[in-house]
Amino acid sequence: MLGSYGAPQNASLTTGWYSLPERNDAAPLLTVAAAGRIRYVNSDGIVTPGAVLQVEYGKKQADGSVDALGRVDPIDIGPSPSWRNLRVPMDQLPADADTVRLVASDTDISADQWLAVTPPRVPTMRTLQDVVGSTDPVLMDWAVGLAFPCQRPVDHLYGVARSPSGAFCPTASARSPPTPGRTTTAADRSVGPANCSRPGHCPPTWTTTGIVTGVRSSSTHRSIRTQFPRK
Repeated sequence: MLGSYGAPQNASLTTGWYSLPERNDAAPLLTVAAAGRIRYVNSDGIVTPGAVLQVEYGKKQADGSVDALGRVDPIDIGPSPSWRNLRVPMDQLPADADTVRLVASDTDISADQWLAVTPPRVPTMRTLQDVVGSTDPVLMDWAVGLAFPCQRPVDHLYGVARSPSGAFCPTASARSPPTPGRTTTAADRSVGPANCSRPGHCPPTWTTTGIVTGVRSSSTHRSIRTQFPRK
C-alpha cells in the first residue's frame, strides 16, 4: 500500500508497470483498492474534488521498455474517504495494451485530504445469481429488492421470520457505522452483473447499486460490493 497520509508537502506517485492477463469475459474489470478523497467526474458531469488518480496503460516493447499509450480515470463508487474498489472496464483499454501502472498526484496538504492505493488487479467476476441464487432466503431493503426479483425474500409465518442467509442493503448503508460486536470488511468479492434475464436492461455501468452482506456468525460480518446494470 502506498499513500500520502501525513505528508507535509505535495505528493506524487508513479508505480511500476503491471502486466495484464489475457482478456476474457469473466474478467471485465481492472480494479484498484483505494481510500481517501479522489477527484472523479461522474456520468452526470458532477465533480467530486480530491487527489488525482489515473490508470496509465501501455505496450511492452522488445527491449523490455514500455510505450505509454494513454490514461483513464477509474470509476469511483464512493463513499470517500473509506476504502472502496475503483474500477476501469477492460473494454476502455486498447486491445494492444498489455500493461498498466498507477499515476497519482495530491497537491492539498490539509489534514483531511490524502490518498492511499494498492496495486491494480483483474479479478474473475461472478454473477449475483451464481453467488446468492434464488433458493436461499435473503433480507432485502425495499428499494434494493425492487431491482432484484430473482432472489427469495425471507419467509414469515405466524409472526416468525426465517433466518436469512444474507442481506441486500442500499449503497448509503456503507456510510453507517458497523453493527456493534461485528467487524466489516470492504473486500471485493468479485460479484458481477445480476443474471436474471430481465428485459430492458442497459449494459453495465459498473457503479455500485447495493451491498450484499452475508453473516457467518455473531462475530463476523462480511460486506460484498456488487456491480449491477442500471435500468
